[in-house]
Amino acid sequence: YTNNGETVADYLDGRVQDHGNYSYFIAILQKAELWGQMRTYGTYTCFAPNDSAMQAYIDMRREEAVGDSIKQIFQSLETVLQNRKVCDTIARTHLFNNLMFASDMNGSGVLQHPNLLDRYVTYNSIPDSSVKAKDESGNVLKAADGSDSVLVKLKYLINMQASIVHADDTVENGVVHRIDQVLRSSNQCVPGLMKENPNLSIFYSALVLTGLKDTLEKYYDD
Repeated sequence: YTNNGETVADYLDGRVQDHGNYSYFIAILQKAELWGQMRTYGTYTCFAPNDSAMQAYIDMRREEAVGDSIKQIFQSLETVLQNRKVCDTIARTHLFNNLMFASDMNGSGVLQHPNLLDRYVTYNSIPDSSVKAKDESGNVLKAADGSDSVLVKLKYLINMQASIVHADDTVENGVVHRIDQVLRSSNQCVPGLMKENPNLSIFYSALVLTGLKDTLEKYYDD
């Protein structure tokens, strides 16, 4: 897809029929006072969850155990919008002030730029052969041995949580990646994220042995 002058905001607001509604995410961006930035010049990367992903997140956070009691968290989008801090966290977790494309997410690792919360996000790319190859009439193509032919392409997983449904939709002020789940924020530094990623176990062990783990966990707090 090549952009035609639309911004991130235009994309989220105007492509409903193509890939679902983004009204929940738009409302959260507006509450966090970031919607205006999505209309202006810049170089943003947006991981965009549609309304289905947002509703699944709200349902997951509906209740939370606190000691021996159950605390009511989110009952609907309206209850989320009542908490400006929560909206700000959700919005900034999905936005980056730098351009990052699928080509920046080969293999496994940490995205080279933090999100607007100054938190680093992990990625994993794995071969996905679940899609069957079809001809122009919609018939499944056959391989030489008679089995169904499949399309092998990369599947991207962000923060070990959300899959990229469609990558690299470029717009005037950045790029949009459609994801199937809401990204949950992390307070960890880079070594903590690496420790959780099984594909980085050897490199993480090297960080520990060389003492660089402690160096990477330092941060500036003004």
